[in-house]
Amino acid sequence: MAPLRRRYAGRVVVDLRLLGPLEATRNGADVPLPGVKLRSVLATLTLNAGEAVSVDRLADVLWADAPPQTLMTQIQAQISALRRRLDPEHAPGAASELIATRPPGYRLNPAAASIDLRRFEDAMREGREALAAGLMDPASACFRRGLEMWRGAALADLPRESFGGEAARLEDLRLAAWEQAIDADLALGRHDQLQGELEVLCAEHPYRETLWAKRMLALYRCGRQADALAAFRAARRRLVGDLGIEPGDHLRVLEGAILRQDPSLGVSVSNATAPPEQTRRVLVSGTPADLPSLIEVAGALSDGELLAVGHVAADADLVQATRDVRDACAQPASRARVRAAAFRSRNAARDLARLAQEQNAELVVVRLGEDGVLPLELLSGCPADVALVDVRALDRFVIVMTPFTGTTHDWAALALSGRVAAALALPLELVGVDAGDAGDASRVLASAALALARVAEIDAVPRLVRAAPGALAGAAADDGLVVTGVPEGYRRVGLGPARQALVERARGRAVLVHAGPRPGVLAPAGSSTRFTWSLAGASG
Repeated sequence: MAPLRRRYAGRVVVDLRLLGPLEATRNGADVPLPGVKLRSVLATLTLNAGEAVSVDRLADVLWADAPPQTLMTQIQAQISALRRRLDPEHAPGAASELIATRPPGYRLNPAAASIDLRRFEDAMREGREALAAGLMDPASACFRRGLEMWRGAALADLPRESFGGEAARLEDLRLAAWEQAIDADLALGRHDQLQGELEVLCAEHPYRETLWAKRMLALYRCGRQADALAAFRAARRRLVGDLGIEPGDHLRVLEGAILRQDPSLGVSVSNATAPPEQTRRVLVSGTPADLPSLIEVAGALSDGELLAVGHVAADADLVQATRDVRDACAQPASRARVRAAAFRSRNAARDLARLAQEQNAELVVVRLGEDGVLPLELLSGCPADVALVDVRALDRFVIVMTPFTGTTHDWAALALSGRVAAALALPLELVGVDAGDAGDASRVLASAALALARVAEIDAVPRLVRAAPGALAGAAADDGLVVTGVPEGYRRVGLGPARQALVERARGRAVLVHAGPRPGVLAPAGSSTRFTWSLAGASG
């Protein structure tokens, strides 16, 4: 999209662009952004526009596990440099309209900047509304307009270890827009114009079954029934050969309809497109021995589809591994439908993050390691929330407890604890620290309880404990399931002393949650990112 090149009523226009390499303009003129640290700070603030980003989180982004002793001074220097470049009228010491100091860190004011991701999401929303109303031409135009804003891979010039999950989520949004544009074009009878586009997309995303379905449909409508069936075989070959997983119901049903030459596959607004995938999907990964208990927990977190995958060494027998995973999945009872798969890997954390993106999972459930070491490559690269589980049996619990401080990861933990409490018909308790004259957590606990009640009709009871070493761990009930977020600075401190004590106290009954940029298990259908929905936003 062309840069914004004018003032609105004399107002300075700052344009921040994330859909490609990070760029910024001011009144249409490029703003130089030298240095990876400056760019990383700006990208983090922009991705979280409207929310306060803590100093701990910025330190994680900039230095991971090796922060300097002068990190506060260096972060302040990066913020000052951004203000000078983007908001030069801001006088030193005065409040900045664009980047404000907001405890526990800094906040980018979304009203003081134009952000391409927000414009893209606006186009997506307009396109979905037109699609739902059967207005296919305007819908296609909206989605294509949004796609034109992309300048390449999102955040491609920033460190993967800090922005891998965000980049994967933005690619999700791009693919969703592409698929919905194709849906509209199929309804308009443009199947012959889509052949090249779909061929490229299926080659680039071979495990995305919705793309294969659209390619099969487009080929069939061009009178190429044999090629449509060949596309199904190609999709199955990739899924079974690489992952050990059979195609989902939608692809198999479509194959049958093509074989029968079902009249419903003809072009019309009412039946032309394959329905968008609405099934909530949870990805569960572990050894065959771990999978039964992990599936039990995951089943309480989702009433949709569970995709259970086992990862084995790169030289292991994939056929036998798949059998072992399927045998393990046959043991636990779950409300959700379970599909079993296995994959070979030299780097399971990295490959699991990629699989979560390709399979459009809203949550990944894995075992918390015995030593409490966090799988950093999975957490940083995964677009979905990640639940690290140390739970032996759900039927042992009589209450769900969530220590809550209001961080991003705590909000994700709150969503999962609410889902578990509702599924198991257990009371939910939110625990915060009463620091006396220094303040207590009652307000943030009230906001969290109100958000759960408003979004999911889940009642939560707040409880304060006196500030003391190990206070939260001491509050854990012997018969309670503890669900809590990882600490904000987890890449530097790991679990940290407070959560380490909590996990040790709640051995065998704890879930630690890392928030990904996907909306999460309580998000309404059609949500894209935290720009369009977050549980924290629902508390206001």
